[in-house]
This record gives sequence, C-alpha cells and structure tokens, in this order.
Amino acid sequence: MKFIVELTFSKMGTHPSPPSRIRSMEELQNTFLFRHSVSTFVWALDWIARGGADNVRADRMRNDVIDVIFATYAAAPTAAPIRRMKGIS
Repeated sequence: MKFIVELTFSKMGTHPSPPSRIRSMEELQNTFLFRHSVSTFVWALDWIARGGADNVRADRMRNDVIDVIFATYAAAPTAAPIRRMKGIS
C-alpha cells in the first residue's frame, strides 16, 4: 500500500491539474490518480508473473495500457449512495 501511495503522489507532482488538497486517506482513494496507480501496479504484477514484457509486441502493450485506463475509470466511486440522495429516506 505504501508503494501505491508514493506512486500516486509522484504522479500528482507531474500532473497538469492535480487535486488541490488531500485531507484523508479516504479522499486520496477516491482520486483518479490513486485508482490509476492501483490499476498500473496490478498490471505490472501481472506482467511480472508472466515473465516480463521483453518479448511483447508494441500493439499488445498499447492495448494493455488502454485497458488499465478503462479499469481506472470503472473503479470510480459513485457520487452518493442511493439512500443518501435527496428526497430518498
């Protein structure tokens, strides 16, 4: 977990519009950059388990990078639980 948090803050340092302030770990976990760090980390572990990426075609690698971005967006938290939405008790 520590590595993923460090990776996230490293990405924030180079991102053109990073979050202005992170007040808690829960808030950090809801950022795109944190979710992308988790997805990238899992993707890297998968490649390591397969023996590395030395002999992988460029189109396969490019496709995997796109898949990581889709996974990042798919992991997005919902705006509000249904029970908390206005007008629903």
